[in-house]
Amino acid sequence: VIGFLYSAVMDNDTTDICRKLNGQTRAIDDLVSAKFDPPNHFNCRSILIPISASEGIPEGGFTQFNYSA
Repeated sequence: VIGFLYSAVMDNDTTDICRKLNGQTRAIDDLVSAKFDPPNHFNCRSILIPISASEGIPEGGFTQFNYSA
């Protein structure tokens, strides 16, 4: 595993933070971004999907988990 993809359930109950983080990626050793690893709130339905070395680094590199309200 070289990184993670943030995946949120996208519906009318999705919070702003999870909506913003959905689809973002982070490297496995990016501890700054790790502070946004789910769960981010009560009843959070988001997950991290592992990115394997065989899949490679996402095109454009890792985006980092970034949430600014």
